[in-house]
Amino acid sequence: MGEFLSLIENLAPGLYVLGTAIVLWHVRSLWLAVSELRFAQFGLERELAQRRGGRSFTFVAVMIELMIAVWGISTFAAPTWREGLPSSITPNAGRTFQTNIPPNSGNNFDIDPNRAATEGPGILSTFAPPSTPVGTIGPSDPRVGCDPDRAWIQIPANGQYVFADTTIIGTANVEDFSKYRFEIKGVAQSNWSVYTDGERTTPVINGPLGNIVPFGLLIGEYRFRLVVFNTLDEVAASCEITIWITDPQPTATPLGAVGAQQQ
Repeated sequence: MGEFLSLIENLAPGLYVLGTAIVLWHVRSLWLAVSELRFAQFGLERELAQRRGGRSFTFVAVMIELMIAVWGISTFAAPTWREGLPSSITPNAGRTFQTNIPPNSGNNFDIDPNRAATEGPGILSTFAPPSTPVGTIGPSDPRVGCDPDRAWIQIPANGQYVFADTTIIGTANVEDFSKYRFEIKGVAQSNWSVYTDGERTTPVINGPLGNIVPFGLLIGEYRFRLVVFNTLDEVAASCEITIWITDPQPTATPLGAVGAQQQ
């Protein structure tokens, strides 16, 4: 409320000028309407002149009332509101914070993960939980040649079941990097085949490397690897894991739907 009063007080001179201009304009329109009404010879002319005069008179009256309101706010309301404000606002002045806990009562506590509980009060630190593999994990051989800083497949995890399009997350970044690609083979096969995702020429660190699309692959166990090449077109690093290609997992039918079908 106080901000509104101060705004009106600051804008009062401009509002006076604007209001006066509007009043003069409509006074002129009112005078013209009276002149037209005086010399009108037909009923339609008199009706139009009366409407124009009434509209102008209404505008003049409203603007005069608004200007009076602005004058009242800037002359009485705003100064009165300012005078009612306290000179300073200092809540709880002179009060000090009080507590019944003695000072320095917590000096005997420390963080020591190796401290036994019988040695006195202490705060034992907790360790971050290990990361959990994404998806369902089946039996698998260990990773082969995987270096988290050079060639690494984080998703899919080693032994993960893949039944839908899956984004491969990991790292492909070596010295004199040239490109990387994916290769795949069945567990009974001896030769690797270049995966259809093709070769990529941009190094990646902890990001999306490509996609596994299980469509077209037979259901079963596969060895899948990331191969990173240097500028001499030599294999600089690789990461080999196991994946299982499976059918999509069936969705459980709600119990209510089963009961409705039986009825």
